Amino acid sequence: MKALNSRGGVSNYDIARITFIRRTRELGFSLDEVRGLLALADGSPDACGQVQSLAQHHLDEIEAKIADLKVMQTVLGGLITQCAQGDDIVCPLIASLSNDQQRQSVQMGTKLRT
Repeated sequence: MKALNSRGGVSNYDIARITFIRRTRELGFSLDEVRGLLALADGSPDACGQVQSLAQHHLDEIEAKIADLKVMQTVLGGLITQCAQGDDIVCPLIASLSNDQQRQSVQMGTKLRT
C-alpha cells in the first residue's frame, strides 16, 4: 500500500489500511493473519501467490468448521427430537449430554478445535 494524499489530517493510506483491516476481520482472518496480509501488501508486487495460499488455507478452515457445525446440528437435532418424544422421568437430552460415550461420538464426528 502506498501513501496517498492527506485529507483532514488522515491520509488516504491510513483510511485504506483501516478498511483493509476491517474487511479481513469481517472475513474471519485472525489478527496474526491480518498482520501477515498487511506485510505482504506492503511488500513486493509478486506477493499474490502467498496471499492466495493464505486465503486458501483460511477457506479450508472455514469449510472444516462448517462441516463440524453440520455434525453438531445433526446430533443436537436428534437429541431435541428424543426429548420431544418422551415422557421420561429423566430428560433424554440431559441423559445423553451426561453420557461420555455420546460425547466421544460427537468428537469423533467433528474435529473439535481447542
